Amino acid sequence: MFLEDAPRHLHTVHEAAAAGDCERARRALHTLKSSSANLGAQGLAALCGRLELTARKGDHLELSESLIDLQCEFARVTTALKGEVRVRG
Repeated sequence: MFLEDAPRHLHTVHEAAAAGDCERARRALHTLKSSSANLGAQGLAALCGRLELTARKGDHLELSESLIDLQCEFARVTTALKGEVRVRG
């Protein structure tokens, strides 16, 4: 389910940050943080938590600058999950 839902939330974060909509980004980050933590992806969850606080402060510039880190960590997690799905498949 994470592999289906998380990309949509990540896309929302990117769109919202580009539009300067920190509240929308914060909500998407919160959801992504929770689902990452439930999955055991603690690094991604921690990064989402930090970015959620950045969004809560309304700092859309810092948020936008941090999206590459979010994208990289998300890619790392999804690659690991896809590998796990293939192994258990």
